[in-house]
Amino acid sequence: MTDGSGFVKRGTKFTVTDDLIVTAKKSNSTFSILKKLKGQADDMEVQVISISSAEALNLLKASLVTCSALSSALGVCL
Repeated sequence: MTDGSGFVKRGTKFTVTDDLIVTAKKSNSTFSILKKLKGQADDMEVQVISISSAEALNLLKASLVTCSALSSALGVCL
């Protein structure tokens, strides 16, 4: 939001999985996700991206038809 208002504090970090599960970026929640997905810490990768309104709409559409919405909608950005 350009007016400075929002729902989270500025600088807050999140972990987002490919199926769009969003959790606060804390070590305990990150390890919980890794355990659930049977992954290793080396399997995680940090990506900082900006998306347009059209890309956000594609992400929403992809979330309705696939469990890998992040990769499907933003694969070219990642």
